[in-house]
Amino acid sequence: MFENTTELIYLGTRRGKSKSTQEPYEVLIVGNPAKYENYEFFIGSNVVLPPLQVNDKIVCTIELNKRGFNLAPSLVDVSKGVLK
Repeated sequence: MFENTTELIYLGTRRGKSKSTQEPYEVLIVGNPAKYENYEFFIGSNVVLPPLQVNDKIVCTIELNKRGFNLAPSLVDVSKGVLK
């Protein structure tokens, strides 16, 4: 498992429905102010987000899973706060 080593900020969440199965999903949107990049992670049913406000500093823990020749990140945990 990996934790971010750069500062990330919470930008919000987005909800939608899968086009193929019509299952609902939720996506966590985080920003990296140092690189001016945004990242999106699917929020699984086992992940509970703490109460967050936009621009709160967060730490994301992800797990990388191999799918064919690609690595797919899975969100494991999100905590409020700064890097250690």
